[in-house]
Amino acid sequence: MTTAIIDITRANMNTERRLVETVVERYQGQLTRRIVVGFDSQKDNLGPVGAAVEFRSLGEWLGEPKVNQQIGLLIRSLTDANTHPPCLVFSFHHSVMNKQDNLTDLRDRFNVVPLRDFTRAANFISEWPEELMPEDEAMGILVRALRRGNATSVTPVLKTNLRPLLEAEDPRFRKDYHRAAALPGLITTLLATGQSHGLIMLSGAEPKVTIWPTDNAKELLSDLNDRPDLVSESSTALEARDQMVAAPGRTDKAQAGVQVLPPSEQENILYAQCVDSLRRVDFGPFSAVRVDFFKAILEVTRDFEDQTPPTPREVCREAVARTREKATTPEVKDRYGRSTWAKLEDFGIQALARAGFLRGEDGQVAPDNPFLLTRSRISLPLPDDLDFWLDAEVILQIIRNVDLDWTHRGVLAGVLYGSHGQNGRTQENQDRVELIFAFLLEKEKTEYDPERRVLRIRPAVVGSVRETS
Repeated sequence: MTTAIIDITRANMNTERRLVETVVERYQGQLTRRIVVGFDSQKDNLGPVGAAVEFRSLGEWLGEPKVNQQIGLLIRSLTDANTHPPCLVFSFHHSVMNKQDNLTDLRDRFNVVPLRDFTRAANFISEWPEELMPEDEAMGILVRALRRGNATSVTPVLKTNLRPLLEAEDPRFRKDYHRAAALPGLITTLLATGQSHGLIMLSGAEPKVTIWPTDNAKELLSDLNDRPDLVSESSTALEARDQMVAAPGRTDKAQAGVQVLPPSEQENILYAQCVDSLRRVDFGPFSAVRVDFFKAILEVTRDFEDQTPPTPREVCREAVARTREKATTPEVKDRYGRSTWAKLEDFGIQALARAGFLRGEDGQVAPDNPFLLTRSRISLPLPDDLDFWLDAEVILQIIRNVDLDWTHRGVLAGVLYGSHGQNGRTQENQDRVELIFAFLLEKEKTEYDPERRVLRIRPAVVGSVRETS
């Protein structure tokens, strides 16, 4: 039997309970003690599972080096050189998983398990949250939302486009209306429930899941049309809509009993969504090295200006080598392993392709197809503000998956430029994001949705943001 230390200090907000529950369930019967290490604000988020574990608080907040130190002290207090079997430590921190710093001398006393292996099960809710609205009411809204989107088997609706349709039907689906509306996996659970009721069909895999209504849904719509009392919005929905219209900027909970996420929590959720939308497809953010990497790309290409244009692989590989050589901060040295540098190289190639800086054998702009890019060449010379062009592609990737309005430039600045212990949300960085917003609109890569006050991808425009001749 083994003692477990579950370090949740880097867990996403509101995922702590499911994360710990998943570990406990997977190791059921194998652990004598289950010690959870976290911050004061995380204790209440454990919910019922908190009674089944020992919680050790690290105060309000500590950086990774201090967390590493505290876990080392805990291991020393629980084990000695003869302890068998060694204790298990579950963590997101690279220095803990690699048994570095304060843990080097203790490496024989514990084994590590990456906590990220448990995140998929932990991040998503498994049941419909009745506190948001009754399940049958949610099914009616789902069907009406699909009708609003003109969804059919021939022209289905993308899952990534569903929430705006739901919000248009009922504002309770807005993430700033109720905590439950912002729960990870809410849309996935809604669709699973709709599928179990035989109301919808699903096709494809993330992030290209498509949805359309079944004949049962059409019958439900017919029933709703025959019952005006069911078609009309509930009193709760009407109240929510009135409050959103009357005071869209207010977030205090006194507003007609509406439970609203505090601005800081809304930003935390949005930040996590932005980062996830990039990491999911290995397109960033690489915030600690991205700007230096882009500069290195520009430097490398200047060595080829009087020669045959290089391939993007040649340039990005050399740019990674130069960036890696200059990287001296602990953040990069501890967290950037071989696989991360390889991802950075591939990211650079894709970013150059999306921005229109690659040419195929026919001299035309190379398509953003990784299987064809090996034969492409970089179109020289690259502009001096290459980092601006490529940052625009990073933001464009976020816009594909996340609703962004003008006020979110601070969150985006944090995502793109936050590193080395800084949050990145300087006025200079926010101004840069604002310029990129305008740039994407001018190049017709995005369009403004005045109803929702957000930027959308322009689906009819194909190609790059770079002017081509």
